[in-house]
Amino acid sequence: MKPLGVLHPLLVHFPFALVLTVALLEFRAYRADRSLPSPHAHPLLAVAAIGALAAAATGWLHASGRTGSDAILFAIERHRWFGVASTVLISGAWWLFRGEPREGRLLGARALLLLATLSVGIGGHFGAELTHGRDTYLAALDQLLGRDPAERELSGKAARARLRWAEERLTEWSPPSSGLPLSYEGQIQPILVGRCLVCHGPEKMVGGLRLDSRRKALQGGDRDEAIVPGDHAASGLWYRSSRAETDRPQMPKDEPPLPPEWIDAIARWIDEGAPWPEPEPTPWNSTED
Repeated sequence: MKPLGVLHPLLVHFPFALVLTVALLEFRAYRADRSLPSPHAHPLLAVAAIGALAAAATGWLHASGRTGSDAILFAIERHRWFGVASTVLISGAWWLFRGEPREGRLLGARALLLLATLSVGIGGHFGAELTHGRDTYLAALDQLLGRDPAERELSGKAARARLRWAEERLTEWSPPSSGLPLSYEGQIQPILVGRCLVCHGPEKMVGGLRLDSRRKALQGGDRDEAIVPGDHAASGLWYRSSRAETDRPQMPKDEPPLPPEWIDAIARWIDEGAPWPEPEPTPWNSTED
């Protein structure tokens, strides 16, 4: 039965679009005559309830057995439980819209329809986060306004000081002498802060990944493990920095690739166990803006 889960993206949009259509029709009917429902509400909700049941069932199958970070698993749970709630609310609204439009019954039907509409919107939001990332709406707004995302992400004083500190360190970056271990503060932190935290830091967490502490980095992102201590080839941080794929651009996105010596340093650091001071050093906090 699990292969049926792939039908979820195909089935999920139509019934929920019907719910939004019914909500608009019912709002129009309410303004015209509060005592009469829209004649289209009951039949459309019947189709929507059947479709929502199919979408929820295939979504549940699609999510079963999924693995990933705690953040992505929590997002999946929220998405599918809101899908179940939406199905129940849509079915309840359909049930109350049938028959004679008595005042109390109609009021309850409209209340359930309103709750179903809200549930559909919230569940859809969590679904969009799963497929497009947590910042999908802000990214779309940036594109609509022609705004550089960095202008928003680096708007705070602390973020600007952090980036300035990293850029100063990167201009004088050099690998350690032969035979010496890498220094996180000297060779790795400037790269992470200067090239990664704009998208994977406290202001923005693309793909559910944060790289501003070892604990958060080891939790990984929505798609893979960012750092696997002792194995750079299995670590998304090194892999995404060193190459591009057809569906995933080389990181950092829309920026020049990291210099080969930086990529080699990241690989060596991961192979050495990714040593990382806790708590995270924040030397830029002493930098005046």
